[in-house]
Amino acid sequence: MRCFVSPALGVLALSLFLLGCTQEAVEKSVNPRLVKSGKQLTKEAEIELAPDSSEAIPEEHKPSGITPIGDAKKVAQAAVLETPALNKAQMAQLMQQARNGNANAQVDFGNALFEGKGVPVNKQAAEYWWRVAAIQRHPSAIQNLQMLYTKPEEGVSFFGTKSKGSRFVFVIDKSGSMGNNKKFFRAKRELIKTLRALPKNSRFMIYFFDEGSEQMPVNNMMAAVPRNISWAEDWVNSVGMGGGTDPRKALKSGFILKPDTVWLLTDGVFNNESGVLAQIRSANPKGIARINTLAIMDRGGEKVLKQIAKENDGKYRFVQN
Repeated sequence: MRCFVSPALGVLALSLFLLGCTQEAVEKSVNPRLVKSGKQLTKEAEIELAPDSSEAIPEEHKPSGITPIGDAKKVAQAAVLETPALNKAQMAQLMQQARNGNANAQVDFGNALFEGKGVPVNKQAAEYWWRVAAIQRHPSAIQNLQMLYTKPEEGVSFFGTKSKGSRFVFVIDKSGSMGNNKKFFRAKRELIKTLRALPKNSRFMIYFFDEGSEQMPVNNMMAAVPRNISWAEDWVNSVGMGGGTDPRKALKSGFILKPDTVWLLTDGVFNNESGVLAQIRSANPKGIARINTLAIMDRGGEKVLKQIAKENDGKYRFVQN
């Protein structure tokens, strides 16, 4: 026999359920992403996550994979729009699906609780449902928990270099030499790790460069909400390598977006070092944007990278093996 929940009963059930969820949460810890308590929730974790988060997810629950580049712009524009709040009947149905073990519903219900979309904000209950979905290795649940554990007072970090502000631009070398020693793979892996830890109130844009520039196929920075991060990961993984080493086109486009922090990563010497310096000085004359620079497994361009960081309130770092 199938039961249907009326709106009135749904509201009552939801209220009782939310109270229960609060009591069921592993501990009564505040969300460190929103309250600068410095306390992490990692001690609460009892869920062992697989290295490959797609394992053990039923086929119908798995992500669709890499978005074809021809369709990327359409998908990205759709992803920028946040999901609207559900009505009472829809929320009651979503809650029932979550309780029945549907991992997608558990993630969506947790998102609604975290953001207060259609229900009162309840971050402990949101964490509970993300944990339940993470047991099923749901990628979005795992990402949400990772973002939840990020300390806001530490700021965003890429290869250990810190950010300022909330508008971020990543300029990553994709020249042919980045294929040596898995440098490109490592840069992508660290980039995705950083994306997953971005606060939801931040915005981001990514550029890969060789002689030219390949930017994320959207017209403006994207909000760092989970669905956008997931789409950006697929796009990052689809980008290939080849060509020389000239970040000027990427930097020119990036500074138009008025970023607070720019990360510039390369594995060698720029084709035109003086041209890169001149362009940055013109685009960021007062050092308003912080520029952190990274040399990955090759110190050939270290002198210029150090100079760029020094002139623009940033940090230089050499990334070793």
